[in-house]
Amino acid sequence: MRSTCGRANGPQPSVPQIPRTAFWGAAMRITRMGYYSTVALLVMLLQACASSVQTGKISSEKAAQFNAQLGIKYMRQQGDLEQARIKLEKALSQDSRNALAHAGYAQLQSRVGDNTLAEKHYKRAIVLEPLNGDHQNAYGVFLCGDDRVAEAITAFDAAVENRYYKTPEYALDNAGICLLDAERPADAERYLAKAIKAKPDYSPALLNLADLNLRAERMELALAYYRRYATKGRETPRSLWIGFQVYRSAGRLDEAQQLSDTLLQKYPNSFQAGELLTSTVND
Repeated sequence: MRSTCGRANGPQPSVPQIPRTAFWGAAMRITRMGYYSTVALLVMLLQACASSVQTGKISSEKAAQFNAQLGIKYMRQQGDLEQARIKLEKALSQDSRNALAHAGYAQLQSRVGDNTLAEKHYKRAIVLEPLNGDHQNAYGVFLCGDDRVAEAITAFDAAVENRYYKTPEYALDNAGICLLDAERPADAERYLAKAIKAKPDYSPALLNLADLNLRAERMELALAYYRRYATKGRETPRSLWIGFQVYRSAGRLDEAQQLSDTLLQKYPNSFQAGELLTSTVND
């Protein structure tokens, strides 16, 4: 078999699975952190190549896992959907029971708009690894993006109820976002509160609670949640936009101006910067 790592032939060991996504697609209008950092993934790939020189032929199962990892890397880190397709389809041909390959291929098909094929592969991943809460969580994100809110909440609940799922806050937060976008704020708040209970410093849920309370005009709560987020979370166009609205509505105009300036200077081409400029003109 031709080595993926260059001229040296031999096996690449199974790389640990890509960490769970808590991110949303364009349909959800929410940005989530990707999978591995580029450096960490390159280190793992180099280790795999070094090992491949020392041992015998790579098994089809390990080859499938390796190609599934690469396909997801191409899709999530580099945005190269064609290379992602090639690697993920190769993985599926090498091992049709590789759940990671099915899950990655499902995400790819969702991106290119083939929801029927995406759903087929999400369901297959869940059948192959029923105790992997990541698959239920990802399937819930897909369903919510397809406006199938009730089915999405069922999938999120299944992930949370799985005692082997180590990060229930991801699914709880995603359920909250889904319900908030569906204009069910009371239900959304219940799920977001559970996310904070599961992990008190989980910053995405803190920001979403700030947003929820901003929409409900409960400014003291919105301000409290945003300040908690600011000490834990990373700066993004969305966080700056929400913070600006919270501070402005709370009458804290100096702090609102600081966030406004940061948003326009650092992220001038973002959707949120456009919203800010529009709101300023309208004011």
